[in-house]
Amino acid sequence: MAAYNGHVDVLQLLCDTKATLETPDNEGTTPAYIAAQNGHVGVLQLLRDANVNLETPDNEGITPAYIAAQQGHMNVLQLLCNAKVNLEMPNKNGSTPALIAAQNGHEFVLQLLRDAKVNLEMPDNEGTTAAYIAAQNGHVGVLQLLRDAKVNLEMPDKNGSTPALIAAQKGYVGVLQLLRDAKVNLEMPDKNGSTPALIAAQNGHVGVLQLLHSAQIDIYAPMLVSLLY
Repeated sequence: MAAYNGHVDVLQLLCDTKATLETPDNEGTTPAYIAAQNGHVGVLQLLRDANVNLETPDNEGITPAYIAAQQGHMNVLQLLCNAKVNLEMPNKNGSTPALIAAQNGHEFVLQLLRDAKVNLEMPDNEGTTAAYIAAQNGHVGVLQLLRDAKVNLEMPDKNGSTPALIAAQKGYVGVLQLLRDAKVNLEMPDKNGSTPALIAAQNGHVGVLQLLHSAQIDIYAPMLVSLLY
Protein backbone atom coordinates (compact mmCIF):
# COMPACT_ATOMS: atom_id res chain seq x y z
CA MET A 1 0.00 0.00 0.00
CA ALA A 2 2.89 2.38 0.70
CA ALA A 3 4.20 1.84 -2.85
CA TYR A 4 0.68 2.23 -4.28
CA ASN A 5 0.12 5.53 -2.52
CA GLY A 6 3.64 6.85 -3.01
CA HIS A 7 4.48 7.03 0.70
CA VAL A 8 8.26 7.24 0.52
CA ASP A 9 8.59 7.94 4.25
CA VAL A 10 6.76 4.74 5.15
CA LEU A 11 8.91 2.71 2.79
CA GLN A 12 12.03 4.35 4.22
CA LEU A 13 10.96 3.23 7.68
CA LEU A 14 10.41 -0.30 6.40
CA CYS A 15 13.81 -0.21 4.74
CA ASP A 16 15.47 1.02 7.95
CA THR A 17 13.90 -1.87 9.86
CA LYS A 18 15.27 -4.35 7.30
CA ALA A 19 11.80 -5.28 6.07
CA THR A 20 11.69 -6.98 2.68
CA LEU A 21 10.62 -4.63 -0.10
CA GLU A 22 10.34 -7.24 -2.87
CA THR A 23 7.53 -9.52 -1.65
CA PRO A 24 4.92 -9.97 -4.41
CA ASP A 25 1.17 -10.30 -3.91
CA ASN A 26 -0.92 -13.21 -5.24
CA GLU A 27 -0.75 -11.78 -8.77
CA GLY A 28 3.02 -11.48 -8.60
CA THR A 29 3.06 -7.69 -8.42
CA THR A 30 5.87 -6.24 -6.33
CA PRO A 31 6.20 -2.79 -4.71
CA ALA A 32 8.44 -1.80 -7.64
CA TYR A 33 5.73 -2.82 -10.11
CA ILE A 34 3.03 -0.89 -8.23
CA ALA A 35 5.23 2.19 -8.01
CA ALA A 36 6.00 2.04 -11.73
CA GLN A 37 2.32 1.59 -12.57
CA ASN A 38 1.37 4.67 -10.61
CA GLY A 39 4.30 6.85 -11.64
CA HIS A 40 5.86 7.11 -8.17
CA VAL A 41 9.45 7.97 -9.05
CA GLY A 42 10.42 8.74 -5.46
CA VAL A 43 9.39 5.25 -4.37
CA LEU A 44 11.40 3.68 -7.16
CA GLN A 45 14.43 5.77 -6.25
CA LEU A 46 14.24 4.42 -2.71
CA LEU A 47 13.82 0.85 -3.96
CA ARG A 48 16.75 1.28 -6.34
CA ASP A 49 18.97 2.63 -3.54
CA ALA A 50 17.92 -0.36 -1.42
CA ASN A 51 19.15 -2.67 -4.21
CA VAL A 52 15.68 -4.02 -4.87
CA ASN A 53 15.20 -5.97 -8.10
CA LEU A 54 13.40 -3.56 -10.45
CA GLU A 55 12.88 -6.17 -13.19
CA THR A 56 10.72 -8.74 -11.37
CA PRO A 57 7.66 -9.51 -13.52
CA ASP A 58 4.16 -10.34 -12.33
CA ASN A 59 2.44 -13.65 -13.09
CA GLU A 60 1.76 -12.53 -16.66
CA GLY A 61 5.38 -11.62 -17.28
CA ILE A 62 4.75 -7.88 -17.07
CA THR A 63 7.71 -5.95 -15.66
CA PRO A 64 7.84 -2.49 -14.06
CA ALA A 65 9.35 -1.19 -17.31
CA TYR A 66 6.48 -2.64 -19.33
CA ILE A 67 3.76 -1.18 -17.11
CA ALA A 68 5.50 2.20 -17.08
CA ALA A 69 5.65 2.18 -20.89
CA GLN A 70 1.98 1.22 -21.03
CA GLN A 71 1.02 4.12 -18.77
CA GLY A 72 3.37 6.57 -20.47
CA HIS A 73 5.36 7.32 -17.30
CA MET A 74 8.48 8.86 -18.82
CA ASN A 75 10.17 9.73 -15.51
CA VAL A 76 9.79 6.17 -14.29
CA LEU A 77 11.26 4.75 -17.50
CA GLN A 78 14.16 7.20 -17.34
CA LEU A 79 14.95 6.04 -13.81
CA LEU A 80 14.74 2.38 -14.87
CA CYS A 81 16.96 3.12 -17.86
CA ASN A 82 19.54 4.81 -15.64
CA ALA A 83 19.39 1.78 -13.34
CA LYS A 84 20.35 -0.43 -16.31
CA VAL A 85 17.07 -2.33 -16.20
CA ASN A 86 16.21 -4.54 -19.19
CA LEU A 87 13.81 -2.44 -21.28
CA GLU A 88 13.14 -5.21 -23.81
CA MET A 89 11.86 -7.98 -21.54
CA PRO A 90 8.63 -9.36 -23.05
CA ASN A 91 5.56 -10.58 -21.21
CA LYS A 92 4.08 -14.05 -21.72
CA ASN A 93 2.53 -12.98 -25.03
CA GLY A 94 5.86 -11.70 -26.28
CA SER A 95 4.80 -8.07 -26.03
CA THR A 96 7.60 -5.65 -25.10
CA PRO A 97 7.61 -2.13 -23.64
CA ALA A 98 8.19 -0.82 -27.18
CA LEU A 99 5.15 -2.69 -28.48
CA ILE A 100 2.80 -1.47 -25.76
CA ALA A 101 4.09 2.09 -26.14
CA ALA A 102 3.42 1.92 -29.89
CA GLN A 103 -0.06 0.53 -29.26
CA ASN A 104 -0.92 3.39 -26.93
CA GLY A 105 0.68 6.09 -29.07
CA HIS A 106 3.32 7.07 -26.51
CA GLU A 107 5.84 8.72 -28.83
CA PHE A 108 8.04 10.11 -26.06
CA VAL A 109 8.35 6.66 -24.52
CA LEU A 110 9.49 5.27 -27.85
CA GLN A 111 11.99 8.11 -28.20
CA LEU A 112 13.47 7.15 -24.84
CA LEU A 113 13.59 3.48 -25.83
CA ARG A 114 15.19 4.36 -29.15
CA ASP A 115 17.84 6.46 -27.43
CA ALA A 116 18.48 3.54 -25.06
CA LYS A 117 19.23 1.37 -28.12
CA VAL A 118 16.21 -0.86 -27.52
CA ASN A 119 15.20 -3.16 -30.39
CA LEU A 120 12.10 -1.48 -31.86
CA GLU A 121 11.46 -4.32 -34.34
CA MET A 122 11.08 -7.19 -31.86
CA PRO A 123 7.74 -8.92 -32.60
CA ASP A 124 5.39 -10.57 -30.13
CA ASN A 125 4.37 -14.24 -30.28
CA GLU A 126 2.01 -13.53 -33.19
CA GLY A 127 4.67 -11.72 -35.20
CA THR A 128 3.17 -8.30 -34.49
CA THR A 129 5.75 -5.49 -34.51
CA ALA A 130 5.63 -1.96 -33.13
CA ALA A 131 5.20 -0.67 -36.69
CA TYR A 132 2.26 -3.00 -37.30
CA ILE A 133 0.46 -2.12 -34.10
CA ALA A 134 1.04 1.60 -34.67
CA ALA A 135 -0.48 1.27 -38.16
CA GLN A 136 -3.36 -0.75 -36.73
CA ASN A 137 -4.18 2.05 -34.31
CA GLY A 138 -3.58 4.93 -36.70
CA HIS A 139 -0.62 6.38 -34.80
CA VAL A 140 1.12 8.34 -37.56
CA GLY A 141 3.51 10.06 -35.13
CA VAL A 142 4.72 6.71 -33.83
CA LEU A 143 5.29 5.48 -37.36
CA GLN A 144 7.26 8.64 -38.17
CA LEU A 145 9.52 7.95 -35.22
CA LEU A 146 9.98 4.31 -36.26
CA ARG A 147 10.71 5.38 -39.83
CA ASP A 148 13.36 7.83 -38.63
CA ALA A 149 14.86 5.03 -36.53
CA LYS A 150 15.24 2.95 -39.72
CA VAL A 151 12.77 0.34 -38.51
CA ASN A 152 11.39 -2.13 -41.07
CA LEU A 153 7.88 -0.87 -41.90
CA GLU A 154 7.00 -3.87 -44.08
CA MET A 155 7.52 -6.74 -41.64
CA PRO A 156 4.42 -9.00 -41.72
CA ASP A 157 2.84 -10.85 -38.83
CA LYS A 158 2.40 -14.64 -38.82
CA ASN A 159 -0.59 -14.33 -41.16
CA GLY A 160 1.40 -12.28 -43.64
CA SER A 161 -0.45 -9.09 -42.81
CA THR A 162 1.72 -5.97 -43.12
CA PRO A 163 1.37 -2.47 -41.63
CA ALA A 164 0.14 -1.30 -45.05
CA LEU A 165 -2.51 -4.00 -45.21
CA ILE A 166 -3.89 -3.37 -41.75
CA ALA A 167 -3.92 0.39 -42.40
CA ALA A 168 -5.88 -0.22 -45.61
CA GLN A 169 -8.33 -2.43 -43.71
CA LYS A 170 -8.87 0.28 -41.11
CA GLY A 171 -9.07 3.08 -43.65
CA TYR A 172 -6.12 5.04 -42.27
CA VAL A 173 -5.13 7.23 -45.22
CA GLY A 174 -2.57 9.20 -43.17
CA VAL A 175 -0.75 6.00 -42.22
CA LEU A 176 -0.66 4.87 -45.83
CA GLN A 177 0.62 8.28 -46.95
CA LEU A 178 3.55 7.90 -44.58
CA LEU A 179 4.22 4.35 -45.74
CA ARG A 180 4.04 5.44 -49.39
CA ASP A 181 6.50 8.28 -48.77
CA ALA A 182 8.81 5.80 -47.00
CA LYS A 183 8.83 3.69 -50.19
CA VAL A 184 7.07 0.79 -48.50
CA ASN A 185 5.62 -1.93 -50.75
CA LEU A 186 1.87 -1.19 -50.79
CA GLU A 187 0.98 -4.27 -52.85
CA MET A 188 2.35 -7.04 -50.63
CA PRO A 189 -0.37 -9.68 -50.06
CA ASP A 190 -1.03 -11.67 -46.91
CA LYS A 191 -1.04 -15.48 -46.83
CA ASN A 192 -4.56 -15.52 -48.26
CA GLY A 193 -3.52 -13.39 -51.21
CA SER A 194 -5.35 -10.29 -50.02
CA THR A 195 -3.64 -7.01 -50.91
CA PRO A 196 -4.17 -3.55 -49.39
CA ALA A 197 -6.17 -2.56 -52.50
CA LEU A 198 -8.47 -5.58 -52.22
CA ILE A 199 -8.98 -5.09 -48.48
CA ALA A 200 -9.72 -1.39 -48.99
CA ALA A 201 -12.23 -2.19 -51.75
CA GLN A 202 -13.95 -4.83 -49.63
CA ASN A 203 -14.31 -2.32 -46.78
CA GLY A 204 -15.39 0.59 -48.96
CA HIS A 205 -12.43 2.83 -48.11
CA VAL A 206 -12.47 5.16 -51.12
CA GLY A 207 -9.79 7.46 -49.70
CA VAL A 208 -7.39 4.53 -49.38
CA LEU A 209 -8.12 3.42 -52.94
CA GLN A 210 -7.47 6.94 -54.21
CA LEU A 211 -4.12 7.03 -52.42
CA LEU A 212 -3.12 3.62 -53.79
CA HIS A 213 -4.11 4.75 -57.28
CA SER A 214 -1.92 7.85 -56.89
CA ALA A 215 0.95 5.46 -56.03
CA GLN A 216 0.47 3.78 -59.45
CA ILE A 217 -1.16 0.70 -57.94
CA ASP A 218 -3.90 -1.10 -59.88
CA ILE A 219 -7.13 -0.66 -57.94
CA TYR A 220 -9.60 -1.66 -60.66
CA ALA A 221 -9.07 -5.41 -60.53
CA PRO A 222 -9.42 -5.49 -56.72
CA MET A 223 -12.55 -3.32 -56.98
CA LEU A 224 -14.05 -5.75 -59.48
CA VAL A 225 -13.19 -8.74 -57.27
CA SER A 226 -14.81 -7.04 -54.27
CA LEU A 227 -18.00 -6.47 -56.26
CA LEU A 228 -18.13 -10.07 -57.47
CA TYR A 229 -17.48 -11.60 -54.08
